[in-house]
Amino acid sequence: MAIHKFFTGDHNQQQQTDLGAVYPDWVWNPAYAHMTAEIIRITPELAKVWLGRNTDNRRLRKHRANVLAKEMTDGNWAANGESISFDTKGALVDGQHRLQAIINSGVISPLTPIIMGIEPGVRSTVDTGLKRSAADVLGMRGERYAATLAGTIQLWAAYYLGDFRRTGTFKAKLSHTEVLKWLDDWPSIRDSVGAAASLASGQRYCLAPAEACFLHHAITQGGTSFEVAEEFLTSVLRGANLQEHSPVLALRRRLLDESRPGRSPMDKRTKLALVLKAFEFWSKGQSRKVLRFHADEEFPDLGIGGRQPNVTA
Repeated sequence: MAIHKFFTGDHNQQQQTDLGAVYPDWVWNPAYAHMTAEIIRITPELAKVWLGRNTDNRRLRKHRANVLAKEMTDGNWAANGESISFDTKGALVDGQHRLQAIINSGVISPLTPIIMGIEPGVRSTVDTGLKRSAADVLGMRGERYAATLAGTIQLWAAYYLGDFRRTGTFKAKLSHTEVLKWLDDWPSIRDSVGAAASLASGQRYCLAPAEACFLHHAITQGGTSFEVAEEFLTSVLRGANLQEHSPVLALRRRLLDESRPGRSPMDKRTKLALVLKAFEFWSKGQSRKVLRFHADEEFPDLGIGGRQPNVTA
């Protein structure tokens, strides 16, 4: 087996592992009395060793480690200066999720700063800053309505990938890199956000802005014109000139009833399914006095399943 060197320290202090990687001695006991730094690439084997020093840390979130592992296997992990750190006793202070992700993915890390010699008492100050959100990333790229756009993309991905067909709950699953990729693949989402975000402003008891923008995009991707989708959402959000048996009126009554104080909030899957059902009835000129969506009912797909991204839009 070829020997690979994954260190930048003293070449005279090195040990070969069972897998053939050569490391300096300090990696086996990263305990320093004073703060010091090294830069190294981390193999899955070394990540396992270092996680053995993960004492008195916060609970490891398996979902977070899995998200990071997918970023690694997708080739989205780059050297960004984020460090792995140890205290003066050699206990891991910061980096458990990245180390677990290295193990899960089997990927060797890019060059990573290793900070050692941190006083144990400062652990409570680690990771207390504000985490950068997908909205922050979009905003830094110059996108308008960044927060609404980020939420819309998460909803569109969940819908397109079938998550709404399989579960009654929704959790944002895309990494920041994936959010940017979905926007690049579906640029017309920007148009739906531009059209529907202002309509939904101040109408949160019916639909949040990201929900309205997602619905506009889903409806147009189902083959409905941009203008008709906007007309439908205007009726839902503003409620003007609705006839007694209009499915839109039935929808508004249901949404308003569910938003009354003391009521448990309607889950997102049910709410979006009700809106799409109302659209299907409305677009066909059908009447409805009551609108329902049952937990075992198939989620409306508008014929979108399997459609390719509109990268030329």
